[in-house]
Amino acid sequence: MKDGVYKLKKDSKVANGIEFKKGNEFEIVGGVLYMGGFPIPFNMQQTIISWMGINSHLLINDTRNY
Repeated sequence: MKDGVYKLKKDSKVANGIEFKKGNEFEIVGGVLYMGGFPIPFNMQQTIISWMGINSHLLINDTRNY
């Protein structure tokens, strides 16, 4: 996934029982994944970013340029 802001279209599950709710925003900046302004723990970064790439159809690119 490239840098940007992505919004989840529907409730979804990732590996290890991790669940995200519709409307959750994922922010990738410099290859680092953030949620709610905080970086996701290092050991979960690749799992979630990979899941986002495979399931890009569940995400809306909500990146804004000002």
